[in-house]
Amino acid sequence: MLERDPTKELSLRETHTDARTAMSDGRLDRPAGASQPAVRVAFHGFWGGFNFKQFVRMFRLVAPDYEFEPSDHPDVVFTSVFARDRDAGKRRWPKAVQVFFTGENRRPPLADFHYCISFYRDLEDPRHLRMPIFVPELGACGYRMSDLVKSGPIGDVPFRRPRFCAFIQRNCGVRLRNQFVERLQDYKRVDCPGPCMNNMSIHLPGIKSKIDFLRQYKFAVCFENTTTRGDEGYVTEKLPHAMLAGCIPLYAGDQRVGEDFNPRSFVNLNDISTDVDAMVRRVIDIDQNDGQCQAIAEEPWFVDNRVPEHFDETRMQPFFRQVMAHALRNRDRSHRP
Repeated sequence: MLERDPTKELSLRETHTDARTAMSDGRLDRPAGASQPAVRVAFHGFWGGFNFKQFVRMFRLVAPDYEFEPSDHPDVVFTSVFARDRDAGKRRWPKAVQVFFTGENRRPPLADFHYCISFYRDLEDPRHLRMPIFVPELGACGYRMSDLVKSGPIGDVPFRRPRFCAFIQRNCGVRLRNQFVERLQDYKRVDCPGPCMNNMSIHLPGIKSKIDFLRQYKFAVCFENTTTRGDEGYVTEKLPHAMLAGCIPLYAGDQRVGEDFNPRSFVNLNDISTDVDAMVRRVIDIDQNDGQCQAIAEEPWFVDNRVPEHFDETRMQPFFRQVMAHALRNRDRSHRP
């Protein structure tokens, strides 16, 4: 649980009450303005290679009203899941606002943090934000979720592309996904430039290079690392990366993916995901039917061709104003005599 000084900062219960009040009276919908002081931040338990500049790039769309600076005396501590001792950041900075942030399939520990950011759906708590990590990651690369809104007739028809299918993956430990790619290889070559099942001597250093590489392919394998059926909401970057490249995604993973993306715009294999041969046969049938490929390609990526509210960067901004306002109130209280 959080260690905190009740005379200096808000408790979890006060945070919950303040959040509901602020969200209901509209205060968090007003821009904070350019005069806001810089918010001091620190990080604990993030993935290898993560740094402050990456954080700023990732959060510039969802928290545009604030400037951030790294500090050993932070107002806000962001904690992720790649640490043996998750609570070390809380012990080191007990007076800071504590935010749990994950890009993995982890349930948000709302009892232990002031705020949580995760994939999870259906959590009716204003201290939680469902923000799949691909939203800020794409923002850091100059993409917006609105880039997936289709306008006018399609010009680049996937079945006219020169290459059949690509599979780009670092995690080689998903047996079903590996078996699917192996069986699909018996039909046609699947290009695998990533570490998993690699058969190409090419280096893709980042998201933009991956998306550009995928533009030459008709299909892209977009299986998740795990299958989720309930409120986990674990839909990752694999689908939007393929969509931005204009591929036909081959998907298996979250059973409620249709709440995020139009299920007619990709090949949804969830209903037969326990049968590798059946999945491969379905892909072969689609590959050999240009009319079916055309129909899939003409579907909008989103239902009704509109960005869902939970993917809209501007809809996420009130949550971050709430977090930063909490942090700045704490700072103000600590400076009082």
